[in-house]
Amino acid sequence: MDKLKLVSLKRVDGDFIETQWKDGLTARVSLKSLRDNCPCAVCKDQREKNSGNPNVIFLGKYTLKEIVPCGTYALNFIWADRHDSGIYDWDTLREIFEQHKI
Repeated sequence: MDKLKLVSLKRVDGDFIETQWKDGLTARVSLKSLRDNCPCAVCKDQREKNSGNPNVIFLGKYTLKEIVPCGTYALNFIWADRHDSGIYDWDTLREIFEQHKI
């Protein structure tokens, strides 16, 4: 789907990621929103078990170290607390940017 084509992604103001999509959507989200919506199985399970409870915050949980492309279908965000198993495919990334944009 053409709307899911990511044109650009950049880090802004230290704690935010801004994207531009082929259909014209430009959106900015906090690193916290990205991490709190990590699509990996462990994070999904923790969100289900702790629904309504605040997330446990680990040192470096919201500190982004690196963004690694995963082929042509996704991005992997590497966090300072060594969490690196969340593969954000284009659908998931777009959904996060639509729902949590600032």
